[in-house]
Amino acid sequence: MEYLASRGLDNAEAITKFKIGVSDRSLGRRIPSKQVKAGKEQRARLEALGVMKEATGHEALRGCITFPVLVSENKVGEIYGRRYTRAPENQRIGTCPVHTLAYGTRKRSHAPKKSFCANR
Repeated sequence: MEYLASRGLDNAEAITKFKIGVSDRSLGRRIPSKQVKAGKEQRARLEALGVMKEATGHEALRGCITFPVLVSENKVGEIYGRRYTRAPENQRIGTCPVHTLAYGTRKRSHAPKKSFCANR
């Protein structure tokens, strides 16, 4: 959590106020199976928001600290992810971006782009 501390966001009040989260590959184990109606519905909502990948069911923002971008008081329009882990050495530069944006329900004024790169 060095990144949060460097930004002055390392206390419980800030984490709660800004709804800061972490994507650590545990989401799929925390929600019901897609074989169950409730799990299928939850996963569909997470896929529509861009949090989970439709093809694999994996977290799209894995390895990121997440910040919701609200469009109203309690409605998430998109989620910004800031990578807190380094890309594996065997990955090419640009395939593991530092900044990632799950667009979700917000309308885009340009072509869809799931992540943008600002590597190291």
